[in-house]
Amino acid sequence: MAKSHETEEVTQPDGAGVEQKQAPNKSGKIIGAAKWVLAVNAWKKHAGNLKKRASFPLLRQVVKNSSMANKILIPVEIIDDVYVAKSILGHRIIMWSTTAVFCYFLTILAKGLAVAIKFGDPWNTWLLSSIPMLLFTSFRAIYSYKVLGAFVAERNLRLSKLNDLPQESAVHEAA
Repeated sequence: MAKSHETEEVTQPDGAGVEQKQAPNKSGKIIGAAKWVLAVNAWKKHAGNLKKRASFPLLRQVVKNSSMANKILIPVEIIDDVYVAKSILGHRIIMWSTTAVFCYFLTILAKGLAVAIKFGDPWNTWLLSSIPMLLFTSFRAIYSYKVLGAFVAERNLRLSKLNDLPQESAVHEAA
């Protein structure tokens, strides 16, 4: 006689022939409720929609246009002398202020390193706040230094062009 699927007994691998029954899973209701509260199914649905639109053609176009716009150089001849002088002053102020802020966060870094070494806490707030600010201020100061150098070179070039022009004197005009 052939056995049907319902009459088969589940045996353990060691051959003991003991039938196993699964206990009702109460954590399934808890997990289901948590998924409902967290809206897991909705998030999966939205992720599926986003995956379909993952190419982001508009974003790619904006990034391409902005990168092309950043490559356009403004000719320095059209910048007025007043704005060159104001830019030099502004970048000097930026450099001095970022240097002061850099020194302040350098002291905070020293405090954070002392706490990390003495108490063994490498994730203290002094380290977590000082390291990004040190990086930001140093890169900002370097950038302002480069721009300041370019503006000073442009100002010196304009001044040398003014000094090289032949100056009309009253003696030449009378002759």
